[in-house]
Amino acid sequence: MVESTKNTTKRFIIKALLVLGAILATYEITVYSLVVSQGDQAVSELSSMDYLPAVRDADDEVEINFQVTGIDAIKEYATIEYNLRLFGIWGFLEADNVSTATVTKDFSVQISASGYGRDPANSIASELKLLDGQRVGGFEAPVSLYPCSDLKGTGDPSKSSSVYPLDAYCFDVIANTYALDGAGKHDSSASPPITWLYHYGSGLDGYTITFERIPYFTDPETDACYDWAQKADSGFPCSISEDASAGYSRVRGRIERASVVQVFTWVVLGMIILAAGCAILMTISVLSRSTAPALEGLAFLAALLFAVQPLRGALPDAPPVGIQSDVLLFYPAILSILTCLAIQVGLWVRRGPGRQG
Repeated sequence: MVESTKNTTKRFIIKALLVLGAILATYEITVYSLVVSQGDQAVSELSSMDYLPAVRDADDEVEINFQVTGIDAIKEYATIEYNLRLFGIWGFLEADNVSTATVTKDFSVQISASGYGRDPANSIASELKLLDGQRVGGFEAPVSLYPCSDLKGTGDPSKSSSVYPLDAYCFDVIANTYALDGAGKHDSSASPPITWLYHYGSGLDGYTITFERIPYFTDPETDACYDWAQKADSGFPCSISEDASAGYSRVRGRIERASVVQVFTWVVLGMIILAAGCAILMTISVLSRSTAPALEGLAFLAALLFAVQPLRGALPDAPPVGIQSDVLLFYPAILSILTCLAIQVGLWVRRGPGRQG
């Protein structure tokens, strides 16, 4: 009899280890395939970000380097760091390894980082007037993020800020330069600097950022140049090459959570669902009289109730309460555990004489 019990226990342990191994193997295969299929590269640049030969070979040029230094996807803004590099008649670098340049001809640069719903061409976040002999380095400016689903042809229209962790955000980095006259006014008779936005950062952990260069006067709703810019006599450029020679440059960025971050988020949400499932199974067992109500069970349910909230707080970026995953998963889990606790408390109070617990 004892030997039979030992064999049964041994078989149970072996089965449990096999099930655990199968679960871990499935997890590893799933995560690996997800990372390989989606990629985990912090920064991805489309072919439109490549230098145009006309810009690369230009002697007189204003290059505006930028990188994303901070992202707050919940508050929907990011921080962009800029650095100016001047060539030819517009200025020169102090040294190849120094990010400070000296201006040799007066010009102005307008930097805009606007979100959808405002006209990026007319939304100037900051303007720098740079005069002959002035030294210029880098500066930071905020950029508003907006759900990429607001743009035509950018993927699943349900991918808005509420579908955490599948949310995706876009932003526009825009530059406009023009020459200044002796009075510091816009000199419309002088050719503007050839302008080029160039990304040089390595990205941020936990996010995947994709950059693409688009024409300056692009309509966000159609992803095409504005109707009035397409007219031959409009005087407005309508291509990337024309933008550069006219002193314009525009880059669109797309921010998504890295695949490993998404996997971690789903694991945490799965733990919350598992906690609710355990509470329901325990309560079913008590209701079916397979198990008597006991204080240990009540303590376990109470611990589950207070444990799921810290689990939710461990989600990346700690999103505010009210996102879609809360409505679909977190709220039902809390209600399930609370209901099971109330049911078992009632059963424990009404337990018959002689029942232990």
